[in-house]
Amino acid sequence: MNQNREEGHDRLFNEYFSPDPIYIKTQFRRRFRMQRHVFLRVIEALDNQDEYFQMRVNVTHRKGISSLHKCTVALHILAYGSTTDSVDKYIQIVETTIMECLQNFV
Repeated sequence: MNQNREEGHDRLFNEYFSPDPIYIKTQFRRRFRMQRHVFLRVIEALDNQDEYFQMRVNVTHRKGISSLHKCTVALHILAYGSTTDSVDKYIQIVETTIMECLQNFV
């Protein structure tokens, strides 16, 4: 099943993490329940410490899921008590991968 995860990553990056994001700092804090620099430090730490969170290239030379994507999913579920169904449409990752992200994060 093609989830267009690259499109999901690009949308997430452009809305919150680009040099000129669509959403301002207060909106980020309200939606992610922490400041952007704290969120980015969590991602950096996980990316450096856990291979699961590092983006890889698969056999077909397609980029895998980024650490930004994986951490966003896990933190969103933990912060809001969301279901995987409510997250998968926006993030564009399949439910089993979302559960894997959450398990590895915890």
